[in-house]
Formats: sequence, C-alpha cells, structure tokens
Amino acid sequence: MIFIESRDHSVTNFSSRVWRLEDPLTEVCENKRTVITAYFDATYNHYNAKDPKPIVHTLACYVGTDETWGKFRREWQRKLAKKTLEYFHMTDFEYARSQAIAGSDKLSSKSPYQGWVVAEFDSFLSGLHKVINLKKKNGAYRLRSFAADIIQCDYDESIPEELKNDVQCCSYYIFNVVQIMKGIRFWADRKNYRGSIHYTFSAGDREDGNLERLFLDMWNDPNAKTFFRLSTDDTPKPYSIKKMKEEPALQAADIAAYEMNKAVLEWINRGYVDIPKKELRRALSSLAKTDHAGWAYRKKELLESFEEIIQHNRYYRPRLPAPKTKFSN
Repeated sequence: MIFIESRDHSVTNFSSRVWRLEDPLTEVCENKRTVITAYFDATYNHYNAKDPKPIVHTLACYVGTDETWGKFRREWQRKLAKKTLEYFHMTDFEYARSQAIAGSDKLSSKSPYQGWVVAEFDSFLSGLHKVINLKKKNGAYRLRSFAADIIQCDYDESIPEELKNDVQCCSYYIFNVVQIMKGIRFWADRKNYRGSIHYTFSAGDREDGNLERLFLDMWNDPNAKTFFRLSTDDTPKPYSIKKMKEEPALQAADIAAYEMNKAVLEWINRGYVDIPKKELRRALSSLAKTDHAGWAYRKKELLESFEEIIQHNRYYRPRLPAPKTKFSN
C-alpha cells in the first residue's frame, strides 16, 4: 500500500493505492449529543467502443455533524438560488460546460445553463467547492470525505464463486459501501467518537434492496452494529435513501464521485503510475482540500478483501444469533 500524506490539506498526487489526509477535528468526540451523518453517491463510466476504457465504479461520501449539515444546506441553496438552479447534478453541468467550450448550440433551451459562458461555469463550480471546503472557527474543516473505486474487470476476474451473492459483494456498489463504512469506522475510532452514525444514500443509485439486505445483516451482528455505530433512536432504520435533487449533501457527494472517477480513469490510462498534482484536473485539486481518504481496488487488494470475507463467513457467521427481519432492538 502506498501511503500519501499532506499537511497543507490539498491533493499532492494521485497514488496507485490510496490518497489520505489526517484531519485535526477533535471537538466531534467532546460533545456527547453530536450526531454524525454520512452521505453517499456513486458513478461509473459507460463503455465506449470507440474509446474502450475499463469500467470504474466510484462511490464518494461526505461526513459531518448534523449541525454542520444544517449550515451547509443553507449555504449551498444560496449558491444555487443566485443562478436560479433548483439542484445540482455534475453530469448535466459538465455536459453543458463542454457545449459552451465547443461553441455548440446543441444545449436545450430548457437547460438551466443556457447562455452560460465557460468562465461562468468555472466560477460557479469553484464556489460550490468553497462551500464544501469551508472551515470552522478553530480552523478545522467542517466535512471529511471518503471514496472507493473498483475496476470492474479486476473485480469480475477476482471474485470467488462463493461470494458472488454474498451480502458484502452482491454488487460493485455494495462492496464500495462496505469499504467506505470501514474507513468511517476507523476514523470514528481515532476520534473516540461513540455516538451514532446515520448513513444516507442517493435514490438514483437504485440499490435499495441490496442496502436493506446489508444493513439488516450488520444490525444482526452485535460487533458490526457497534463498529459502525448503527442506531434507530431517531430514525426507523440506521440508514436512509433520499433523492439527490432534494438533498444538497448528496449533490456534493455527486461532485466528489465524478471527479474521483475521472482521476482513476486517467491513472489507468497512464499505466497506473502516480500523477503529480499539477497534472490532475484543476477541478479535483480545487475540490480535494477538505480532509479525505480514498482507496482504489485492483486485483491484489480485491483478493485480500475477498479472503477476509470468506474467513469471516466461515468462522464468525455460524456463531451469530438467529437473524432478525426488522430493525428492532
């Protein structure tokens, strides 16, 4: 594993294994009433016969306290309101921007970006990045981000037959969810945070059934329930699914997923070598200032993860109590 660390809270390069920054946040564990929520959004590139590239599945997540998210939503909505945008979706934005760059008239008259010039696109996106990267009065970033990436062909060639329908491996998306939840768990451990963590996912990813299955499995496992800080004290389930159009936090995660997916594709295109910061997309350098950690899984790391799951299933799962079918205590 290649470990990359930066003390100026900016991306130094894109590593072949992991990019990580340690956050200085300490007050999160000092307030016992603090509740943390993580927001997830996914993306993947579609196969193009004219430009065949490996398909990469990316999942990104932002984590913050409920107090922080309340402030974030107000600031985000103010940015959108200035441009009369109802919501933000990175793919739509980038398509419109590409049409502006090309000087094309293909953009629909109904597009909210009709008439924008390139500089206007860049300035607006930079403004959204600033909202994501805002700091608290003590100088600590308000949010922390996580990301996980899978190269689909490596995953398909590596997964053992016995895991193809396993609760942790039933889709590329779910595998990434588990990896990020592990990252959040270890971050919470380091911060000595013992409160609950609520996990919110985008409805557009259409993984409702798999998420239900995964969280019920973790709910039935006393260790996993504690590790991941699952709780139904304030919600019917320890997770929720929301429409991205209605949740600014998911729109932010959409931006992170888009940029990370582009970075991984460029990393693959260059032969899996480290990419200096100056050669990354400017948008990624602008975005990745808040504290962050990410993992890109190739065959070696996938095989190691699959073996851990197999060992867990063989030696630990038989000792679990009879599974529940509801999120009851």
